[in-house]
Amino acid sequence: MVTPLLAACAGNCQKACKALLEAGASLTVSDEEENRPLHWLARHDAVELVKLALKKGAEIDGLNAQAETALLAAVKLGKRKVAELLLKEGATVQRDPVGSVAPTNKTACHFAMLFGAEGGDAADACAILAAILEKKPDVNAVDGEKRTALHYVSRPAPRRRAPRGTPAVCAAHES
Repeated sequence: MVTPLLAACAGNCQKACKALLEAGASLTVSDEEENRPLHWLARHDAVELVKLALKKGAEIDGLNAQAETALLAAVKLGKRKVAELLLKEGATVQRDPVGSVAPTNKTACHFAMLFGAEGGDAADACAILAAILEKKPDVNAVDGEKRTALHYVSRPAPRRRAPRGTPAVCAAHES
């Protein structure tokens, strides 16, 4: 069920979010993908609203349908400020805290290495990884594919195809 708070958070309507949070809107409701308000606020890098939601009792390690916490959502999109805040506030960097095993079984380190700077810039990606590493996670933890986080940084970059008609010599130097 989409509530006014969920709609405001998903739409990044920060004034509405603040008013609804201050009025005591429920932070436990979720959308069809089981995203809670904190997931949406993290995706939008809404630091002050994340602080307010946590102060009002938002579950820092709540999971969505993909078994992602707000921290993982922030890491995945390169949202440095929110990721650093959630880490400071005690977000879990290992697997989900309630003991269930996500299908991918990825940790915050896996997400940082897998998604890197997809949602932000390289400096943000490096800062997020450094903040995660300060929490002393198990860097040797393997995911559902039996890979550590370092496997993702060492994977080859996707190959780009050369336009049709490009001589083979040029195509070989494209990647």
